[in-house]
Amino acid sequence: MLRSVALLLLSAAAVAQNVLQVGPGGYAQIRDAIAAALPGARVAVLPNLFDATQIRPPVGTVARIARIEFRNPWSFFVTASTSVDRGTVWFEDCIFEAPLFYETAALGVFGAAVVMRSCVLVGHNWVTSGAGQGNAGLRAENAYVGATDCQFYGSNTGFDQPGNGGEGVRALHSAVHLVGCTLQGGSRPFFCLATNPPGPGLRVGGTSSVWLADCSVLGGNDYCAGGTGAIGLVNASAVPVQHARTSMQGGAGTTSGAATTGPVVVAPLLGAVGAAGALVRGQVWSVDYRTEPNWPVAVVVSSGLERRADPQVVQPVWLPAGGFGLLAVLVADAQGAATYATSVPASPVLLGAGLWVEAVSGVALPLQTVPAVGGLVW
Repeated sequence: MLRSVALLLLSAAAVAQNVLQVGPGGYAQIRDAIAAALPGARVAVLPNLFDATQIRPPVGTVARIARIEFRNPWSFFVTASTSVDRGTVWFEDCIFEAPLFYETAALGVFGAAVVMRSCVLVGHNWVTSGAGQGNAGLRAENAYVGATDCQFYGSNTGFDQPGNGGEGVRALHSAVHLVGCTLQGGSRPFFCLATNPPGPGLRVGGTSSVWLADCSVLGGNDYCAGGTGAIGLVNASAVPVQHARTSMQGGAGTTSGAATTGPVVVAPLLGAVGAAGALVRGQVWSVDYRTEPNWPVAVVVSSGLERRADPQVVQPVWLPAGGFGLLAVLVADAQGAATYATSVPASPVLLGAGLWVEAVSGVALPLQTVPAVGGLVW
């Protein structure tokens, strides 16, 4: 039996201090935990033997998942992978932890579209950053992924475990657009097997397209004598990784790793610093965009979410065609900064509503965009 996550149950998690567990010793079903969470607790989905969590919203719909933790805190004998393999999913303020399986990931996206904000994805062991088995934070294959203000960590290598340190992000035949994110490869701490080197912060392969704006990409460290730190970004694709205002650095070791290998190119990408937080009724919500000096930035809003291609925009667009409205047209300052801010009405009818904000920038076609932010109204 799968740890299935039903669409109708995923838009109701509330602001949290406590954690309610789904699995052994906790709630039997996710719906029960979410119902109990309405007073203000997070929901943690824990493994039950080898059951998997497959998130599969019906075609043409969007699963909205907020403040849920997909955890794997235990040993090889009680583990469960988490993946999206159909449709479109929005993740907001979620935690993902990979199982102790060889070359799995905290979150796998296979043939699907995912956009996320303020999430943490860890290759294995959220609490102690422990050893995994070559597990990436994010594994995207034939997928579309947009992420803002997220953290991706690969697993560290361990004793008598196969494979290298996990990648922060692994992208194969995918379009991956990251803004204000941290990508860090897993390190080789003490188990100095030659077959277990540290992992890169980002590994790109196949026909992937990757854009990095205002990000940090770090290779894993090697603490073994004579060891070499991992490369920060490994691009085995023929398509250059485009980046702007992004630091890329190899891991530390007796010899430091290279910052990059494979084609990379600086591009005038739209980005964000101190990316937008949650939409909370009665509070001011803002997002700080970064682009080229004096460039215009158009900010639009929609109550829907839909991944699509637009020939007038370089990256994938996340708002439906014809289903959005113009909020503002800003002009970046001499440093390329432009801030949009608004007060969220305190109306109770907004509670649980979905509102997504996207921006485009440029002085000629095609324009630059960023993944959607906003999400559920709290």
